[in-house]
Amino acid sequence: MTTSPTRLRRRLWRRPTRSPGAEAARGQALVEFAFGLPLMLLIMAGTLDIGQVFIDYVALRNGCREGVSYAARNPGESFDDGGPIRDRIEANSPLLDSGYLGVDVSYDPPNTDFDLEDTDRVTVTVICEREYEPIMSGVLRPFGLDTFSLRAVATAEILK
Repeated sequence: MTTSPTRLRRRLWRRPTRSPGAEAARGQALVEFAFGLPLMLLIMAGTLDIGQVFIDYVALRNGCREGVSYAARNPGESFDDGGPIRDRIEANSPLLDSGYLGVDVSYDPPNTDFDLEDTDRVTVTVICEREYEPIMSGVLRPFGLDTFSLRAVATAEILK
């Protein structure tokens, strides 16, 4: 039993059927898109913020490690205001912007007079802090989350 080409074309070419409520639901996709788009943009911006916080923290931590390494190799210098260490941190952390950067240098035991021959078990600690402002600070400001502090700590033993 063979089928004629005309009959075969009629079988393959069928008119799309519409359900009885199709006319009433034509704008449904547009409404769903209008509700879903802001939510998706909010999720994407939040993901970008979390990634940027991580990148800034890693840059701050690496700069802090470089600063404590410098302080451990140069124990005779005065680091009261963290000047040379701050310069070292900023030079080795290019991803940090030029905003606030707090640097605190302390020695254990405190008030150590540096006799370069006897620096056993003297450690230097560098604490770095900076303020981070998220991309979505306008959205987060009503919830009190517009800026927050990133903090990194590094400790090293004074090298002879």
